[in-house]
Amino acid sequence: MRRVAIVGAGYISAIHADALATISGVSLVAAVDQNREAAERLARRHGVGAVYTNIEALIASRSVDAAHVAVPPPLHRAVAQPLLQAGIDVLLEKPLAANGTDAEALAAIEAIEGAGRLGVNQNFVHHPAHLRLKAALSKIGPIEHVHLLYNVPLRQIAARQFGHWMFAEPKNILLEQAVHPLSQILDLIGAVEEVSALAGPGVDIGRATLFRPTWQVQLRGRHASADLQFAVGRDFPFWRIDVVGTDGVASADILANRMVVLTRSRYPDFSDVAIGGLSTALQTAVQGVGSVARYAGSLVKVTGRSDPFFLSMRNSIAAFHAGYPAGTPRLDGRFGANLVSLCERMAAVVGGATVEAPPLLPSAETPVQADIALLGGTGFIGGHLTRELAARGLKLSILARNIDALPAEYHVPNITLVRGDVHDRDTICRAIGSAKMVVNLAQGAGGANDEEIVANISSAAATVTECCIELGVERLVHLSTIAALHLGSPSRAITAATPTDPKLDLRAVYARGKALAEHAVLGKAQGSALSVVILRPGIVVGTGGLPFHSGVGFFNNEQHCLGWDDGRHPLPFVLAEDVATATAAALTAPGAVGRTLNIVGDVRLTARQYIEALGQAMRRPLRFHGNAPWKLAALEAGKWVLKQAVGRRDAVRPTYWDIKSRGLSAPFDTTTEKALLDWTPISDRSVFIERAMAPFARQA
Repeated sequence: MRRVAIVGAGYISAIHADALATISGVSLVAAVDQNREAAERLARRHGVGAVYTNIEALIASRSVDAAHVAVPPPLHRAVAQPLLQAGIDVLLEKPLAANGTDAEALAAIEAIEGAGRLGVNQNFVHHPAHLRLKAALSKIGPIEHVHLLYNVPLRQIAARQFGHWMFAEPKNILLEQAVHPLSQILDLIGAVEEVSALAGPGVDIGRATLFRPTWQVQLRGRHASADLQFAVGRDFPFWRIDVVGTDGVASADILANRMVVLTRSRYPDFSDVAIGGLSTALQTAVQGVGSVARYAGSLVKVTGRSDPFFLSMRNSIAAFHAGYPAGTPRLDGRFGANLVSLCERMAAVVGGATVEAPPLLPSAETPVQADIALLGGTGFIGGHLTRELAARGLKLSILARNIDALPAEYHVPNITLVRGDVHDRDTICRAIGSAKMVVNLAQGAGGANDEEIVANISSAAATVTECCIELGVERLVHLSTIAALHLGSPSRAITAATPTDPKLDLRAVYARGKALAEHAVLGKAQGSALSVVILRPGIVVGTGGLPFHSGVGFFNNEQHCLGWDDGRHPLPFVLAEDVATATAAALTAPGAVGRTLNIVGDVRLTARQYIEALGQAMRRPLRFHGNAPWKLAALEAGKWVLKQAVGRRDAVRPTYWDIKSRGLSAPFDTTTEKALLDWTPISDRSVFIERAMAPFARQA
């Protein structure tokens, strides 16, 4: 049995663990993460016995034959190199490394006697549609050209959340996203001998370099050529590969997981056109029916998971552990290094496109001197609050998980950055330092199941409160959400005196967790010298947020919003800048102490009006589809019964009470909030719409 460890306990690690569970001859035996709680959560979910907080301990244990490394790209070499040198096989998440130097160094280690074998998880080379495409190549003759169109959304762009590593410099978006289609091209035409690239217009995101969301790339291999049209941040997702052969064309739609082949028949041209159309339709229909059948089989557990992304991950991981059998793409260190080199050659065309950037300040490693500590201060609301307080000349300490790629506004002398999260007591204390006021915007979510997620949200809030008491903090402003209330009664006005939902056991995970977090904060602070103010923002919109808000409805895709009800009543919207102003006021307002206040604006569009305004701003045909809550509840209950019948014990039981609350039909009276905070949110409808929609507006 091949013993495997997963290093890095983020989102993708769970997919690795699920895939390993379906592959014979391998066993997940260890989880590694510098955050022990994260490693333990991964271990509990997948029945892993050993947990480590560093790779040195893993190597010393001599307990594994291979390791899957799923840490951020800048850490790939530092983590993978010692493992390889210790003779442990390593499968690295893409890209192989953050730069060509590290990639070449890693690729060279594999040739050293006694070193481990290196692989890179370019899983879309193993996507079912791509594999079917390759299997059909014999029908179209030798490849002459490959055309690949990669046109996908990118949530961080829409929300202007540019703290991710991929925005730090031009090549990073290529290493993060373009390696997917480029890996498929290299798999089809082999090594690239010549490359030319043209980047589209740059976008100033406040970093040292302009961000380039669109690229046109020409590539030439030894026997075939290729071109790539690459675009991220697009509205309509589309990812297609067209392979032109001497005797036909094979096309794969990656997102729809289908592939069709167009060749000539023996019949005359006038009939060949009709035959080709019917053939394409038949191929598409057969694959569509097959997809539905596989989904149904997966649902009732007759078959395993059938979603294409999971299958691509499983296929890639299985090939690595099998040693890349004959006929299987060899996604080894050399393949990964070639991809990194290709991305760097492409990025070289924009080497001179820079904007002025201030020096990046290091993370604080000791308790800091600050007026106010913001925990989770780099998110949507946190960004607005940071600007609000920094403009007043206050010294801020900001705790965040990722501080390396934050916009320039965070790298100024009166802001101290601390790396960490709200589950680490020592980090929280270091971030609070000398601050006498603390704002907790962090959620603290995460976990293997619903109950664990709820517990983590609540425990994180409790830990922050305990740290504030220990350090002598005078005031804690804790940001909750109106979801902690029951909002499904249109005849009952919500005021500052309204308590949390009395039927939390009937509510979804997020609502339940945030309500219990409020209880934890108030319970811990009771009897102490710490003054607490709890704020519950409504549906927050504006710069930095997402346009397709779940408070408006369920977006099965961006174009269609499925309402929680008929969508004709006012919703509790509020601009992010107004939330920041209210939060800043809550730090000093004497009458707010011990209160729980609802931060809802004065302009309250209906769901239908919001979708209409958003569609006009984005110049897109967005549609709202009203529903009756009882129908939604019945539909969700039917799904739950089916899942229970086939043994899906992890299925969440839906309730009519929760669905009614999601409709947000209860009116809000914020008279008390405005008086206590001396707060005046935007009340002009046209101004509100302009500021809410401006981040998403598309110019004519």
